[in-house]
Amino acid sequence: MTTKKTSKNIWDEFVFGSHLVALGDVFALYAMSVILNINVTISFFIVVYLSILAINFFNRYEDADQDAITNPERSESVNKYLKFTPYIMVLLTVIPVGITTYFAPISAIIFMLFLFGMGIVYSIFLKNVTKRILGFKDIMTALTYALLVIFMALFYSAQITFAVVLVTIFYFIRMFINTTFFDIKDIKSDKNAGLRTLPVILGKNKTKQVLMILNFLSAIPILVGIYLNVLPLYSIALLVTMIYSLSYLSKRKLFTNQTTLYNVVVDGEFILWLPYLLIGKTLL
Repeated sequence: MTTKKTSKNIWDEFVFGSHLVALGDVFALYAMSVILNINVTISFFIVVYLSILAINFFNRYEDADQDAITNPERSESVNKYLKFTPYIMVLLTVIPVGITTYFAPISAIIFMLFLFGMGIVYSIFLKNVTKRILGFKDIMTALTYALLVIFMALFYSAQITFAVVLVTIFYFIRMFINTTFFDIKDIKSDKNAGLRTLPVILGKNKTKQVLMILNFLSAIPILVGIYLNVLPLYSIALLVTMIYSLSYLSKRKLFTNQTTLYNVVVDGEFILWLPYLLIGKTLL
């Protein structure tokens, strides 16, 4: 195998195997821990990383047929693992649950199992609810990720303060923008499946307009926190992510490669949260 092919295989696994998504959320939660003054450890990040891989891998397994149509490159990358699904799921579940059981209080363990349950129950039983409730799929996905902020507080026995709530809301809005934008490429398949996603109901352009509004509204929780002095002033640096999102929400087509746009640019937003925050903290 040539070096070029090996590099491509590693890159495909990193992007399509949900490692980029998991790493992005690790970086985002690290940024959240800084502004919430929660001293995090490597054990927490291992739990988050593996848990996100577990839920995403299970979703890929459940959506394998649709994925082959809407995201063939990702489907091809994931398919080679499908026959090992039971073993991978056990591994990706037992390790984070074990770490949480060892290091965290019972409240964190219960909440973690609740989040796992949300992901699995949605994939198996609740997906069809999107046929009746507009945007239900994206609300559920964004909520699962956003609640990781609550999980982080519980993991370290920190109080669920108003600051934690504000950060959770910010995270939810950012994740909702991310997941809804992904639905744009799935308009045809989602429409055929009868799913009421925003792009199916509103169309591509109006969906982008809605997401543009939400992009700016996501600043409100951070600004409120700074105004009430429950979040540090340098938290404002996180709002740079609004400018980043304009690169794919604007009418200008800056990215011709759709695979790069959806799987790298959009998902890559969260990796940049920590650098934004650290630069802001240094300057302010």
